[in-house]
Amino acid sequence: MNTNNLEGAPVLVVGAGIMGAGIAQVAAQAGHAVLLFDTRHGAAAEAKVKLGTSLDVLVVPSLNSTEAFGLVQIEAMMNGVPCVASALPGVRMPIQMHGMGRLAAIGDAASLAEGILDVLGRPALFQGDPNAIRE
Repeated sequence: MNTNNLEGAPVLVVGAGIMGAGIAQVAAQAGHAVLLFDTRHGAAAEAKVKLGTSLDVLVVPSLNSTEAFGLVQIEAMMNGVPCVASALPGVRMPIQMHGMGRLAAIGDAASLAEGILDVLGRPALFQGDPNAIRE
């Protein structure tokens, strides 16, 4: 897949602490404009909704095997945003249930990148019915 049109694309990192800052740093070093949205301090609900509807893809690169069901993915999918996530037991469920995205091998950056490029390159394939997700 040709990725030239993704060079310099803006990257929004939603997260907290060392991991969020680390991802933001790597994206900035790769030449992307980066916005770090730290949710630890109770971001307003309206800001979260605007944020969620402005995304092309939500990426959940979790490594934590105890992470529960991916509620943030359901929120994104209800706004028509497809997801790419690590294939952890709880995290993989929304994508498996609704088909709105791709799963990546756990801890595999190349697999994660491939999933992101696939979703961005073929967005119609990963669209679902937000109303069905709400049910």
